[in-house]
Amino acid sequence: CKSLFCGFEVDALGFQYKEEPLFKGTMYLPSHKNGVSTLINYLFGNAGGLSFSNRKKIERILSENKYSYVFLDGSLMGKLARLIKIKYPETVILSFFHNVEKEFFKKSIANRPLNILLYKSVLYNEKLSAKYADHILCFNKRDATHIQKEYQKAVAGIFTVTVPDKFNLALYNAHK
Repeated sequence: CKSLFCGFEVDALGFQYKEEPLFKGTMYLPSHKNGVSTLINYLFGNAGGLSFSNRKKIERILSENKYSYVFLDGSLMGKLARLIKIKYPETVILSFFHNVEKEFFKKSIANRPLNILLYKSVLYNEKLSAKYADHILCFNKRDATHIQKEYQKAVAGIFTVTVPDKFNLALYNAHK
């Protein structure tokens, strides 16, 4: 966002996990510290790195800076999208769906049965993201179609991710 909107003042907030901050000039808020913290926050509807304490800090930042646009990086920020839209209805919310979390989590339950405890929060937040976002963005047509079908909301933009094909047939054949 900072690169795309370089002519404008852009504030960037992120959630800090264990790794070092990725981008200079980004304010990082503490995220879930461990599995127990993650579980507790998800059970109370705080998904995607959102917690009780950093939600309060975000509310304070929003009240101090009347933002025209807010970009939410992930469909699990639905609770935050609802808060923003209710308190600041004129703020345009762009929500980036990295995938359809509902489906992703449903499939993950087979490998990680404890994800069933997180699933209700995932459903709740993704539904709120679709409802309160002014514009939804995603990576591919498949997800755009699924979002339209599941949430009755059109995707405003698809940003495909492509990588150069570096498959080396000779190397593959040499190691058969």
